Amino acid sequence: MPSLNPSGRFSNLPEAGQVYQYANDPAVFTGFESYIKYDVTNTLQLDNAIEYVWNQNLNRKTGLPFTPPFSWLHELEWKPFINLSNWQHFYFQVSGQLFAAQNNTAANEPNTAGYYVVNAGTGIQYLIGPIRIHLMLQLRNAFNAVYYNNMSRYRILNLPEQGRNAQVMLRFEF
Repeated sequence: MPSLNPSGRFSNLPEAGQVYQYANDPAVFTGFESYIKYDVTNTLQLDNAIEYVWNQNLNRKTGLPFTPPFSWLHELEWKPFINLSNWQHFYFQVSGQLFAAQNNTAANEPNTAGYYVVNAGTGIQYLIGPIRIHLMLQLRNAFNAVYYNNMSRYRILNLPEQGRNAQVMLRFEF
């Protein structure tokens, strides 16, 4: 299976990051995903998603680069009312996402510690003919956890992910 291996050298080009070398080594790649949605009541919903990937370069006996760690997302959403005239959904949600440590990495690729992030949000949908307008307000990383995303190239530079932040989004679906 072709793979890219981190060389441990950085490119001279600005913003290019680490140089990766192509290798045609035998490898094993496996994993699974699971998603469960449970309606606790007609207004309360619980979602769970689990993802896991495991791989190994059979020649080097190391993991492959850019492999995400095990993750578990759990979300509780409350919709106090549904389908009132053109107002379709109003909801509150809180979610947590657990990421395990990633120690099955390629040579010259740093390991990352596990972390847990909590998010919260609210939103409303409004229907105007065939157009759906969705206004959302989200609080991301509510407890201001300092963590490094295994899939981010910034972890090599020792730059953590964004701390607590709020997002306001307006989406038009037509």
